[in-house]
Amino acid sequence: ALRKAVDLALNEGLQNRYSRHARAAAQLRDGLTGLGLDIFTDGNFYSNTVTVAKVQPAWSSPVRKMLLEKHDIMIADGLGPLSGKIIRIGHMGTSAKQKTISMVIDALSETLAKVKR
Repeated sequence: ALRKAVDLALNEGLQNRYSRHARAAAQLRDGLTGLGLDIFTDGNFYSNTVTVAKVQPAWSSPVRKMLLEKHDIMIADGLGPLSGKIIRIGHMGTSAKQKTISMVIDALSETLAKVKR
């Protein structure tokens, strides 16, 4: 499995891969802010592999549960004192694609509309 992953990365080209991850991260951050969510991370420290957004504590668990059950999308809760206050969305490897990010944003939009009622 490791050899296959390395071959995929090298065949894509490392700079192409880094650029794809940066585009996916920017797309997700734009989508989240478009949904009215604030990005938790200081802009000087954005990651190209995970994005963290602030959520209302009452939304965190239902949003994560509905995304998993209805859309088969797993996102993570915050840890420790941030539990219930943020969501963490990974976008690495094959998930760092425009189509996948768009699907996540659309599913999150639908889910937030239901949870906020």
